[in-house]
Amino acid sequence: MSQEGHSKGATRRHVEPKPSLVAKAKSELLHLLPRHIPRSGWLFLFLTVVTLLSSLWVVFAAYENRLAYAELRALEQQQTEYEVEWGQLLLERSTLASPNRIEQLARESLQMQAVTPEQMQVLR
Repeated sequence: MSQEGHSKGATRRHVEPKPSLVAKAKSELLHLLPRHIPRSGWLFLFLTVVTLLSSLWVVFAAYENRLAYAELRALEQQQTEYEVEWGQLLLERSTLASPNRIEQLARESLQMQAVTPEQMQVLR
């Protein structure tokens, strides 16, 4: 028998897989690019990236600004509340420290009385 005898019958064909749509698009786009990018192209790419980065920085700065402004408003509100409380405390202190109230507490709680001229003694 010859070697041809072994190959009788159906022969296998080598089937190449079909490239995917993404791979096709990628290869076609790569063929559109030039082999050498001129200096102006690199400059354009650089400026595009710089513009993109600076615009992202502006968005971030605006976001930070909004957060800081919200915090400022909250702190101003808290300051207003503290000022109201401070005013109430000053009023309460002046009420508690009034001479009439001190005299009333001395009479009621400590049973103290005002000194009459007859009870006064002058020491020399």
